[in-house]
Amino acid sequence: MNDSAPFEVQAERLLQERVGSLQRLSYAEASALPDAAGTEVMVSGQRCLLTVFAQPVPTGTLVVAQVARSSMCGLASFLQERGLVFAPEDSVRVASEHELLFTDG
Repeated sequence: MNDSAPFEVQAERLLQERVGSLQRLSYAEASALPDAAGTEVMVSGQRCLLTVFAQPVPTGTLVVAQVARSSMCGLASFLQERGLVFAPEDSVRVASEHELLFTDG
């Protein structure tokens, strides 16, 4: 296992917890989230930013949770993210990789 594996595992757990809590929102609640809201968190002893992005998409509202940390003296960054799409009829589904690639976040 490489040196970054513990960080990646902990970051994934954090994202799963955050997405799990977001999944309980209604469409109206998801649509009312701010465009972006970040919180500083510690993951595997490293300072990171946990940010939730919300934006309208043709099928409803896309909500993305992202863990980011700087590396190489700030010249590079590590991002891990998971997202949900909330539809007006209150259905919720996991965002596709394609949807995550084209977010404004």
